[in-house]
Amino acid sequence: MINKDFIRLIEEVKKLAIKRKLSEYASCGHVGCALLTKNGNIYTGICIDSNCALGNCAEYVVIFMKTGFLIH
Repeated sequence: MINKDFIRLIEEVKKLAIKRKLSEYASCGHVGCALLTKNGNIYTGICIDSNCALGNCAEYVVIFMKTGFLIH
């Protein structure tokens, strides 16, 4: 049986994880991530990709950009 919190996270990611073409050289949203905190907050993010290898993965966006937690 799937945990109800896991289902909530999947539902939140489905709202965002829609691939979008930003330009001829960049796209976003084909990967999404959701993080549930001990306090019950849900943080979400999507990936950003470009042809020149600049961008962010969805997990990085959620963990670092939204929560401020630095991964060493």
